[in-house]
Amino acid sequence: KFTPLSQELFFDVVEVVPSIEHFDVKSFEIAHSRNDSQNICLGKELSEAIANLKIFMIGAGAIGCEMMKNFAMLGVAADPKGKIVVTDNDLIEKSNLNRQFLFRANNIGQSKSACAAAAVKQMNPQLNIDSQTHKVGEETEHIYTDLFFRNTHVVVNALDNVPARLYVDGRCVANARPLVDSGTMGTKGHVQVVLPFKTASYSSTRDPPEDGIPMCTLKSFPSKIEHTIQWARDKFSSLFNLIPQEAINVISKAKDPDFLEKVKIKKPSERDLRRTIRVISIHPKTLDDCVELARKKFESYYTNNILQLMYAIPLDKKNKDGSLFWSLPKRPPHPLKFDPEDPSHMDFIYHTTYLYAKIFKIPFDRDINGIKTIVKQVVLPQFILKTDKYIETDENATKEKQEEIEKQQEQLDEKEYQDLLVRLGEALEKAKHLQVSPEEFEKDDDSNHHIDFITIASNLRAEQYGIQSVDRFKTKGIAGKIIPAMATTTSAIAGLVTIELIKIVKDCPFEKFKSTWLNLALPFLAIAEPAECPKTKITDDIYVTLWDRWVVKGDMALGQFLNYFKKTYKLNPVAVVSNTEIIYSVLFPAHKKRIPQKLSKLIERKGDFVDLAVSFETMSGNDVPEAPPVRLYWEKA
Repeated sequence: KFTPLSQELFFDVVEVVPSIEHFDVKSFEIAHSRNDSQNICLGKELSEAIANLKIFMIGAGAIGCEMMKNFAMLGVAADPKGKIVVTDNDLIEKSNLNRQFLFRANNIGQSKSACAAAAVKQMNPQLNIDSQTHKVGEETEHIYTDLFFRNTHVVVNALDNVPARLYVDGRCVANARPLVDSGTMGTKGHVQVVLPFKTASYSSTRDPPEDGIPMCTLKSFPSKIEHTIQWARDKFSSLFNLIPQEAINVISKAKDPDFLEKVKIKKPSERDLRRTIRVISIHPKTLDDCVELARKKFESYYTNNILQLMYAIPLDKKNKDGSLFWSLPKRPPHPLKFDPEDPSHMDFIYHTTYLYAKIFKIPFDRDINGIKTIVKQVVLPQFILKTDKYIETDENATKEKQEEIEKQQEQLDEKEYQDLLVRLGEALEKAKHLQVSPEEFEKDDDSNHHIDFITIASNLRAEQYGIQSVDRFKTKGIAGKIIPAMATTTSAIAGLVTIELIKIVKDCPFEKFKSTWLNLALPFLAIAEPAECPKTKITDDIYVTLWDRWVVKGDMALGQFLNYFKKTYKLNPVAVVSNTEIIYSVLFPAHKKRIPQKLSKLIERKGDFVDLAVSFETMSGNDVPEAPPVRLYWEKA
């Protein structure tokens, strides 16, 4: 069953071998060095160019380890002029050891990039490698500046998420740097080559979005353990991240003395007003308060909400066609009665209490028995069933639709609305010194109680709906969207990346580069030339690509800046924007006063240049679609 098929694959990359027209026998002579075998294949000149490479590699996980091993074997950055900068902000965990082969058990808890760099230095001591622990993103643009990117020959992605890939791709496009992107997912893998002014970028194409779980299924009708885990994951995000962040934002805005007056003018809905009051009213001061909050959440999630659901949709409810509403896949739930002697009930209280204490900076100094003593003293408010509660049953309904229906159910008179505003003012007064730190979900830290909370919250809900519960390991895989990595896939993809890297160094013709998609389970291997960079017509004479950037040099008057485009491109600028600030717009008559002013008076000067978004019209008054970004260098030199 598990024996591989008897098969062979012929795969050549003769394009990296010097052509007969440029064949120099001396380049292939044996020099009794570690590079002799490589020189016989590639030639001495190409090996030296590889040794002089400056590479920025992002990620030192599964693909990253394979890539760095390949770099060591190839002698990448083995010359003093070359350099590998590798960064990864992650730490090594026990689960990494089965596929991230540069790490050992004694490395657990250490930096991935530092350990990987040390390991490959042992393979090839000549490597010049700088390991860093920074996350590549907007928050580190002062470290990985445009100058840093422009001084890098090639960027290699070994990332495991799309947003980070899109960011790196954008920086490579902005600075015209080649990028080799790769990724694996189980037996699947891909390699994409991005070449300045030749190919489309990584972000030019997007995979179709994954099919999501219908909102009504998550909220009321789960039928699989994946549904209850996603529900618990959403509850974690709401309780310990979104609501605390919302509270911080409201309290920050409330520092404005006119905040309440602005609220009255805006007149938010009753639903929004009640939510704001509820959000800023959550501020426990002691561990006992945290236990009380946890106990109320248990009652709300596992008792009251289920009683309300079964009241709104009783067991004997029928559909329009006469069939029973509660028929598979819909499962009728039963409410849970809290029992402090039930270990699963106490696990929910314990982990929820811990997380509340953590985000509100309250010392957590009790074991589960101490928490049990406190929870037995909690007095719950009386629950009253709502006779007009709306339960969404349409799988195609959106969250916005349900919110709109709930808003339509509001029936407050003016006095009741004014009372809500008074309550908002009182809640803000009590919360003005609130200290809260939102918790970002992190699946790989076993001490932070995140997966523990999601596991027990999911399994309690599964128990209500008659769904088989799963252990912590399985929950972590689903909640963290972990797809088991395969060393075979990883090594194949890293090898294909290395081949494309050599082609970039050799400056091969466009048609020699290849993007690859594979699935070892089928088996499937597709190799194609990278997609060419599409051109956009601006005028009859001007075509631009995503790689183009119009450069203007020198601090000048706004009027001179506008005239530059009229003379150079025969285009009329109608708006100039820096970040989100409108510097000039023909729609604002007051902006005419800015035309004689120097750009440095209108735009904050940071660094050697500023990137501007400029909108244009043709001289005949037609809008110009997709004009390239404009970079203004403050100095002419």
